[in-house]
Amino acid sequence: MLTIRVPHRLSAQSMYGLLRDAIDENMEPRGNNITLDFSHLSFSDAAGITVIANLIEWLRKYGVTVSHANCNIERGGICYLDDCGFFQLYWGHPLSPYASPRGSTYPFKRLHCSECHQWVDGNVFPWIAKQTGIREGALTEFKTCIKELFNNIHDHSSEEVGCMHLQKYPNAERLKIAVSDFDVGIAHEVRKVKAGATDPYALYLATQEGFTSKADGKNMGAGLSYLIDNVVRRAKGVVEIYSGKGEITFGLSRAGALLHNTSFANGFYPGTLVSMTLRTDMIPNEEDEAGELLW
Repeated sequence: MLTIRVPHRLSAQSMYGLLRDAIDENMEPRGNNITLDFSHLSFSDAAGITVIANLIEWLRKYGVTVSHANCNIERGGICYLDDCGFFQLYWGHPLSPYASPRGSTYPFKRLHCSECHQWVDGNVFPWIAKQTGIREGALTEFKTCIKELFNNIHDHSSEEVGCMHLQKYPNAERLKIAVSDFDVGIAHEVRKVKAGATDPYALYLATQEGFTSKADGKNMGAGLSYLIDNVVRRAKGVVEIYSGKGEITFGLSRAGALLHNTSFANGFYPGTLVSMTLRTDMIPNEEDEAGELLW
């Protein structure tokens, strides 16, 4: 039995230690029976929840029995996960009979690629529109961005499953959305057409308009570039992408210029994690005229 301690703050910044404890250098589980110890968890953000969910999905795929321990419902981080439906999904029941979705949080969702478009259209964006007061028609381009992330999972992952979570911070007028999967990741795919590219450089290439690792495809690599245009340039937000040993972040300078920062990660992410922060006060509340990308 292997016990792994979940970090005090579960986020993209703290995920590498958790992943190292569970997965060895050969991409094999470190044990057949793993217990996740939640005794120190006090906070989870959208990215952190999708990461631990994908980890559980991956371990179970390899036949690992995953259990949980020290889940004190009085701790804020545990209560939040419970209200998100995390324990219900992975262990069949909530910790508390009073667990229920919070108004500012869209419940954590495990999505198969075949159902993602319908779910995004019928559930996710009506919720965003209600929570932000922005008309759904004004969110069309952001909706297309989310769909494209799941299309990328479908195109480049054998898992066919992605995890998604949304958090709204009403006092700061921010909306955080995270989508992640576990598989080969962006860098691996980029090297099919750009041999020798490091993971950070591969992430940079993948975000450039017109670049694609697909042999065909109507969008010609528009997905991540389109995401950055809408989340960063249009909504004055931030996009963070983690894959393999690379990380890249996009934001705006004080003068409004697009900035990016690439770096080698302090660990390895076996797949792709995209975390975006939108400023809801910067999204024009008017109908988008642009149509959706063609798949």
